[in-house]
Amino acid sequence: MLKVEVLDYLYRVYRFNSIQLAAESIPVAPSTISSALHKLEKDWGITLLNRTYRGIELTESAQVIAKASVPLFMEMEKLEKIIAKEQGIFEPQRAEKLTLFLPRGWWRGSAAQIFTYFQENNIDVILPDLLYTNEEYLRIIDKDKYAVLCNFFTEPAEDSFTGHPHIRFFKIFSSKPCIIAAANSTLVPAKIKEISLKEAARLPFLRYTEGIDQGLPIFNLLSKHGQLNIVHEVSNVSLLVSMIKCNKGVGLGTKSTLGYTSDMLQFIPIRTDFRLSLLLCYHETLPEKLVDSLRQMHKELIEYQR
Repeated sequence: MLKVEVLDYLYRVYRFNSIQLAAESIPVAPSTISSALHKLEKDWGITLLNRTYRGIELTESAQVIAKASVPLFMEMEKLEKIIAKEQGIFEPQRAEKLTLFLPRGWWRGSAAQIFTYFQENNIDVILPDLLYTNEEYLRIIDKDKYAVLCNFFTEPAEDSFTGHPHIRFFKIFSSKPCIIAAANSTLVPAKIKEISLKEAARLPFLRYTEGIDQGLPIFNLLSKHGQLNIVHEVSNVSLLVSMIKCNKGVGLGTKSTLGYTSDMLQFIPIRTDFRLSLLLCYHETLPEKLVDSLRQMHKELIEYQR
C-alpha cells in the first residue's frame, strides 16, 4: 500500500529540487528521505534517483510520479491553510529558531544562498512548506518577530507595506521583467534587444508558478495585452532552465534571478515601467544579532549579483 508520508518525501524533493531542503521543510534528517526513497525504488522496481557529479537528482520517472501527486498535496495545503486560519493563521515558532519563508522553486541563485548563509552561520532555521501570498506572509511576520521572508514584490515596494508599519526590509535587487529564452532560440528573433508586452504575450510561455507569479501581477499584466499561451507548468528553476534550453517555450523572470545561466540563455527586457524587487523582510523587533546577519547577508548578495 502506498504511504502518503513517503510520497510526500518524493513530492518535496521534486518541489525543492534538493533532498536537504526537502528535509528542512518537514523537518527530518536528509538520510530519512534518502532511505525512504531507496526503499520505494525496491518496492516499485523503478529508479527514482540519479547519482551525478552534481549530487542526487530525480529521474524522469520520479518527476512524472511526483508531478501527478502535485494536485493531491496542493489540496492538502489548502486544507492546512484553512485549519491554520481557524487556529489563528500561524503559530509562531520557538524563539530560538528563525522561520524562513522562501518562494518555492527559487532554491538556486539568491534564495538558495540565503538559506545556505543561515546554515553556515549556525543560525537555526525552520523552512515551512507553506504557499501563501505576500500579504499573508506579511501578516505572519506581524505576529512573529522571528520570521523572515525573501520574495519578489512589485515596485514601488513600499506600497506593499502600507498596512504593516512594523516590517522592515532590505532590497537585494530590482529589475525589469524579462523574457528568458535559449541562447539559440528559434522562438524569438535573433539579436532582439527589447520586446513589447503584446509581442511577449504571443510567445509560447512555460508558466513558472512557484515564485515569480506568486502574489505578482505579471501574468495578469501580460494577459491584458494579448492572449497568454501557457503550455506547461514548471515546478523548479532547474527544470525551467532545462526546458528553455530545449526551446520548448520561453520563461518569464529577471536577469538577476537566473543570471548564473547567462551563458546558455538570453534575457530580453519587456518594454514596460513595471519592475520587480527581491526583498528580505523582517519585523522591527527581530533581535539585533539576527538583523546584523541579514545586513551582512544583504551586502554579500548584492556583491553576488554583480
